[in-house]
Amino acid sequence: MCDNKEIRKEYIEEYVLSELERKIFNDKAIEKLVKGINNNLKKQQKSNEQKKEALVKELSDIGTQINNIISAIASGFMQDEFKIKIEELKARKLEVETTIIELNSDEKEVNVSEEDVRKLLNNFSSFVTSRNIPECKKFIQDFVKEVIVHKGHVEVIFNVTFNLLKSGKGVEVESKIDRYNLYESYSQSFYIGNVV
Repeated sequence: MCDNKEIRKEYIEEYVLSELERKIFNDKAIEKLVKGINNNLKKQQKSNEQKKEALVKELSDIGTQINNIISAIASGFMQDEFKIKIEELKARKLEVETTIIELNSDEKEVNVSEEDVRKLLNNFSSFVTSRNIPECKKFIQDFVKEVIVHKGHVEVIFNVTFNLLKSGKGVEVESKIDRYNLYESYSQSFYIGNVV
């Protein structure tokens, strides 16, 4: 049996928008977001370098295997398995070379500036500030990773990311409010009063 009392979605929506303003769409937050995004970009770059090193080694091993098969054929050893194996190796070699080219194209060091983050956020901040719910619903999933309603509190996890982050893992910001404070803070909200 669930004894979780219902929370009006308007309270949660208002809380999410208030926290977006407070923790994402303000100058103090932008500095932290830039630092977090750039840290994730550095991690991504390091991971790409490690992948590239492993692929270069694999490419060398593939070349050695192909040369060994060619040497065996030149020495008079011919088996159908050699032909199959050499085709498999050539296909894998092409895959590895393609991946290395992709990693090389991502190799340049990229940093996100405060101005970049401001530009991203400015597209949406007026909708949040004015509580334009229909417009907010169009982009909110880009910033809110999840909303978790617990028995005693509500937790919101925001995720701010850029297309440069291939993993999609941006900067996570958490916010919690207990149910009582949620009700007290948002039951008298101007925006909710106009919705009801």
